[in-house]
Amino acid sequence: MQRDLEFWLATLEAVHPAPFARVDRAEFLAQVRSVEASLPAQQDAFAYYGTLQRLAAALRDSHTRIWYPRVSNAYRENWWSLETTVREGKLFVHADAPGVPKGTELLSVNRLSAARLLDAAAGLTSTERAEAALLEAPWALAEALWLAGERAPFRVAAMSPSGERVNLLIEGRSPLSPRDATKEKEQPYQLRWLDNNVGYLVIRSMVDVDGFSEFIASATSELNSKHARGLIVDLRENGGGNTRVGVRLLERITSKPYRMVAEKRWRVSKQYQEQMQQKVDDYLAAEPGTTLLYRGDAGPPERVSEQYLGPVCFLIGPNTASAAMMLANAVADYHLATLIGEPTTSPPNYFGEVYRFELPLTHLQAQASVARFVRANGDANNPDPVLPDIRITPTLEQWLHGEDPGLARALAWVASGG
Repeated sequence: MQRDLEFWLATLEAVHPAPFARVDRAEFLAQVRSVEASLPAQQDAFAYYGTLQRLAAALRDSHTRIWYPRVSNAYRENWWSLETTVREGKLFVHADAPGVPKGTELLSVNRLSAARLLDAAAGLTSTERAEAALLEAPWALAEALWLAGERAPFRVAAMSPSGERVNLLIEGRSPLSPRDATKEKEQPYQLRWLDNNVGYLVIRSMVDVDGFSEFIASATSELNSKHARGLIVDLRENGGGNTRVGVRLLERITSKPYRMVAEKRWRVSKQYQEQMQQKVDDYLAAEPGTTLLYRGDAGPPERVSEQYLGPVCFLIGPNTASAAMMLANAVADYHLATLIGEPTTSPPNYFGEVYRFELPLTHLQAQASVARFVRANGDANNPDPVLPDIRITPTLEQWLHGEDPGLARALAWVASGG
């Protein structure tokens, strides 16, 4: 474990363009040494994952993290199974479950208060900002509970949506159980039609560039043939993928010059040179330890056969991440469309493009950023996330009743003529 910790740190410093940009290097290294000295003679693989992931999370880089181990005693246990969300700093049940309605507030789980549990889970999330860590904490509740020694069944003190104190017993489920096959797999992108002839384009993933290219060409023809009154593009549940998907979208809805990023600082390492899938000659020829600098120029989109040039607005929020966040940033910085909703959690000045590797002795999987990006307008010192032009934050009551004030405001924006 000590040797793999050293290997992880050495790899991080070799491939990452600025691993200590958001932390004090001396303090972080002191933390590493303290962890190293306190490692037990033996430790379950999942517990060791928690040790390393807390260090990775402390770097405040959403693309630098450790992944679950391949083998662990943790997989013999039932894990936390309720889907939860954070609203107004509190932990709620996200969707109806047997005997537990949506909107039930969790006050404690076994020996942990909800506040302590959220803090422990937030410490396992790789995010740029503390606000983002809190919002993403529900995704790490199962890990946080296991690492804290809490086992199923989970005894939960809660408050019902009507305000009554209740006690729940959550049996949990095996992490190796197959997922519910009855749930329909969500499409990565979809064009639907809302009232008053408004197109509603939901983009959940930006992985398939070729597939999206075919889709958006067909969708553009449909928007024009039906004389759409406006187009709402929803990026609120988009975790990113490939920025070229954003390029393919923008060339269909604008002719204005723009760029996705102003700069890319690309750390050269022997490790990433050996792993590159798309061989880039100047990167392969560069000396490991150096940094390549690329500057982008704003320019008009590529000409395409057909565009939709009616009113367009974008819905964004805390889950608009990575390549989707970069798309939203380009839209914001170059005024390509109107942004409605909530700020993203990630800032456009961030690290990305990852090197994936395995720790040689414990065999845990890891990844680290290899590039640093500067937001589209070139302001490298702006720490803010992407901010909407029209900010709409759903209230707790609106969420409980399934209302979507962001979409309602977008429809009103289209109705007003954009």
